[in-house]
Parts: sequence; C-alpha cells; structure tokens
Amino acid sequence: MEVERIRDICAKRRSRLKKLFTAKEIRYCLSKKTPYPHFASRFAAKEAFLKAVSSGWQGTLNWTDMEVSKDKFGKPYINVLPGKKLAFMKKIKHVSLTISQDKNYAVAMVAIRG
Repeated sequence: MEVERIRDICAKRRSRLKKLFTAKEIRYCLSKKTPYPHFASRFAAKEAFLKAVSSGWQGTLNWTDMEVSKDKFGKPYINVLPGKKLAFMKKIKHVSLTISQDKNYAVAMVAIRG
C-alpha cells in the first residue's frame, strides 16, 4: 500500500477515515507525528486478512468490523470486533500478522491456522 495513496484518499474526503478505520485506530494514527504510514499499514493488514480468509471484497466484513492493535510487547494483531464474527471465523484457531512500513510503503502479511 502506498502511503501517498492513503494520504490522498483521506485528505480528499475526511469522512473516508471513518469508513476504513475504527475510532481507536484513527486516534492511534493521528497521535503520531506522521500518521499516514500508520493508516497505510492498518489498511494493508485489513486487506491481507480479508484475502487470507477468502472473503476478499465480497462485503462479508466491513473495514470497521476489524481493528488492528498492538499487544503489550508491540506485536500487531487483528481482531474482528464482537458481533461481527461470522461462521468462517469459528474455524480459525490462530491469526498471525506482520506489518512493515516506511515513509512510502506499508506491507502486511497474514497467516491463518485453522
């Protein structure tokens, strides 16, 4: 995910942030000196998760049904919010997430164990 692309999307339509990210994610990213690499990494993580669970862009989950956070050690994880867990989620035992970013790009990889 290009950081510039996320910056353009969000700058043109500020309301777009609320369609792509949860309130907690928005607060976290905006607390950073340069928020857009953080937004881009969360977008990349959500996109990777959707592709990994094979739901893709079919509308099974909305962007704000998922939240990217960090544990107490700083390791990222993705959580499907309560009430949004679907039948396919019951088959998933573990989700691993890794994110990498710099000022221009953010990438994420999700591995799922069923």
